[in-house]
Amino acid sequence: MSRTAKTLLALFVLLLATGLVAQRTRSRLSDPEHQVERKGGLRDFHNAVYYPAVAVREGVNPYDSDAYRAHYPVRHFPLYSPVTLALYFPLGMLPRGIAEVLYFAAGIAMSVALAWLALHAYGARAPAWRLLALAAVILVSRPGQQNMMNGQSTLQVVIGVVLALRYGSERPWVGALGVVLGTLKPTFGLPLVLLMAARGQFAALARGLAVALAIAVLVLGYLTLQGGGVEALVDSFSRNLARHGDHPNTNLETTYSRIDTVFLVSRWTGWIPALKAQFVIAFGLLAVAAWTVYGLRSRGGPEHGPNTLSDVTCYLAILSFLYHQSYDLLFLAVPLVALIASGSGTWGRPGPASNVTISGPRVRALLALAWLAPLFNFAATASGVRVLGTGPESRVLLWRAVTSLNAVLVLCTFAVCVLLARRATPPAAL
Repeated sequence: MSRTAKTLLALFVLLLATGLVAQRTRSRLSDPEHQVERKGGLRDFHNAVYYPAVAVREGVNPYDSDAYRAHYPVRHFPLYSPVTLALYFPLGMLPRGIAEVLYFAAGIAMSVALAWLALHAYGARAPAWRLLALAAVILVSRPGQQNMMNGQSTLQVVIGVVLALRYGSERPWVGALGVVLGTLKPTFGLPLVLLMAARGQFAALARGLAVALAIAVLVLGYLTLQGGGVEALVDSFSRNLARHGDHPNTNLETTYSRIDTVFLVSRWTGWIPALKAQFVIAFGLLAVAAWTVYGLRSRGGPEHGPNTLSDVTCYLAILSFLYHQSYDLLFLAVPLVALIASGSGTWGRPGPASNVTISGPRVRALLALAWLAPLFNFAATASGVRVLGTGPESRVLLWRAVTSLNAVLVLCTFAVCVLLARRATPPAAL
């Protein structure tokens, strides 16, 4: 088949995938004024993108859950970075219907952008047909559909993290842009900052944090003036965090969609750790990741920069950190492409930094399956759980297995990356 024919076929598949996701979103589109339980289309967009921007425009503090819900037909605005309120503020100036269409279109564009980034960042050959095909796969994957149908804001954060980690050493301002986007959600931002520091990407990190902090100070200063002072603002953050932990999708007893290590420990032990204990588990795992990527950096020499294994270890550590949901599994498209791109079995960028070999096709195949399976695991969903007849009160073993599969695969492949890093040898001299 000619390259032109492949491109046209891939474009058709992408348009088909876009139409499928658009139709599913439209059929389930939620009306914030008349919320129906099973109609959750773009609900996250309403709760965490559009109405927070409207609230800022109208002088309401969206972090104050009581005031936010009193003024708008919403559920909850999580403790996202104040930068999100500035980023989405233009959408809050538009009628809701127009804002919905624009945000959905932006989601399609960001899916293509993530596909391009995954291909180009790790040296894969990226003809147009391959880019379009990968974008279609991202859209129809389980996390891809969740992001588009719910109106989640994960795509831009994932793109930011990849930019920060991949380009933070070579192009500090590109990495800084990645830091600004990657810290929109604290469950991504906290581990990203610590891991970049361990990798020595200080220029990009400092620039990105400076920009994000400047924007955040302006936004929080405005909210403080509008909302009764600093004490009221801090109190709204505290109450917001408490309410977040009670949501069925984040609650350790009821969730079927979390993928982090704290959730995995709780699901199989029955232990519901206090918040301090959750932080100990999460930051303990992060310490292992930081030690691993620091070791790769020190053995490879700062002139070589972080290699692909270091990047992938960071991606998996972030997913395992704390309060991550199945829609965050979009991350796995990146290490999967990196694995396929390294056709010889060597993980690294072109040149002497390519120093970590994956031993044998079996290991490569197992890693590929371990990252592919969560992208298409439709069992750990509300519909899947209903079909299987599982739940926390019935068929407990099956419930645990189905709902924890994604977390198990993420954590196990993280452990594999740590072991591979221990076997890494310094790159050959130039």
